[in-house]
Amino acid sequence: MSLNPSEGMFPAVRQIGCPEEYTVVLHYRGGPAAGGVVATLTDPLSVEWTRTLDKVSMCDVTLVKPVCGALLKALDERVVDRPEWAYEMAVYRGQADQPVWCGPLIMFTETRDDITLHAEDFMAWLKVMPVPADYRFTGKAAMDASDLAFWLISGALGLADPNVLPYVRTAPAGILATRRGQAYTESAWTGVEALARDHIDICCVNRTILIGPEGGGSLAGRVLRFTDADFSGEGPTIESDGYAAATMVTAKAQGIQGAANSITRNRWGEKWAEAYPQDVGVGNPDESNRANTVTIGKVESGWRGLVWQLLALSGTRLTPELTATAQRGYQRAKIPEFLRMSNAELGPLAPVAIEELIPGSRMTVALDETWIRPVSTPLRLTEVHVVFNAEGESVKISAEPVSVRVEDPSDDTGADDDDEES
Repeated sequence: MSLNPSEGMFPAVRQIGCPEEYTVVLHYRGGPAAGGVVATLTDPLSVEWTRTLDKVSMCDVTLVKPVCGALLKALDERVVDRPEWAYEMAVYRGQADQPVWCGPLIMFTETRDDITLHAEDFMAWLKVMPVPADYRFTGKAAMDASDLAFWLISGALGLADPNVLPYVRTAPAGILATRRGQAYTESAWTGVEALARDHIDICCVNRTILIGPEGGGSLAGRVLRFTDADFSGEGPTIESDGYAAATMVTAKAQGIQGAANSITRNRWGEKWAEAYPQDVGVGNPDESNRANTVTIGKVESGWRGLVWQLLALSGTRLTPELTATAQRGYQRAKIPEFLRMSNAELGPLAPVAIEELIPGSRMTVALDETWIRPVSTPLRLTEVHVVFNAEGESVKISAEPVSVRVEDPSDDTGADDDDEES
């Protein structure tokens, strides 16, 4: 299921482009429907915005003083006692009539010469709204992880929705998650962030919050494809991090419920070695540690031997949930699965529209034989980092391997892309 906020209507010409201008518009809380435009800010000194997977993204807009009268009035404490959270900031790129980023104004800082407005995406509201009811989704009451995230979000935003709840889009995570809590003792973001760390992909694009299975690529439409030539300057930076590798992964919870899954095979044809450490001859933990851990992997023969990663989950968890967490950690750590691409700057002719750069999207990078470690593994987009200033626009992306058992990327958008490539 595609959760594309544009409902699949991407531009016919896919190219990142290079805009010559940015416009920033300030609205009241709730967006344009809540009362129109508060201030239009043209010719900003700089605009910096991100889209980030599993985290709240941000936007900073810096303006040279003196600022326009409309903004001066909007920030005047005699007009609005505290402007923080009272306004939303929308960023428009080039001549586009749809914003590329929007979210609530959180704070502003000023010096003698300039003022910087800092906004965060709409998931920031989850940090300042508590879960208003006692809940216990454990045991047989465990929920699909996406449904549980939506339950936390809808409960919190139901207290005073800033016109966000209608724009939450979900797809099943395919894994049961457990969580419990007391009313008004934690923010909704506390639970959602934990689910994002363990079981789901979540991000905010413009006004839409997208929730789907981790690594499943359901947050967007087509698979993004790049070559070395699509990047500027020195090209992409590929990192190989040994601390992200593992031959064995143990997932641990404070407690565990349910029977273990049957042993299955991964896509390398290996069995998931759901064994306790003593079964592979590398230790002998006492019985108390067995009841709340699942271990996947083995001691490898050859140079590497044993590299062991430990993953901790809070609370009491179902055995399938804990097993899936260990399996994902093990697969992410497979060689060469721990390759990453960081802050790679796209060139203006890169074959992707800015609307398609949605964190969680599946992507491939084709590199030639001059690269020692070509990226042959499926990747997912984890962050988009855009800066616009007097020197122009810079669009940088980061990616990491997908972390669940999925087939190699395929473009599900049909014949249109095939026609373009032919």
